[in-house]
Amino acid sequence: MKAYYRKNSQKRLQEETPIWDAFINHMDSIYFPGASELLDTKLIAFEYESFKQYYA
Repeated sequence: MKAYYRKNSQKRLQEETPIWDAFINHMDSIYFPGASELLDTKLIAFEYESFKQYYA
């Protein structure tokens, strides 16, 4: 599993993993594997916007 850090995160995410794939990995790690497919779409949208603001 890759680690994502706030410092230099834009460059790291762009070079290593597309933002959506990084988000899916994030969701799997904080909720449960497959969470992005099973959770409510509003919750996923909220989490994705928060994730983009923090890492992108």
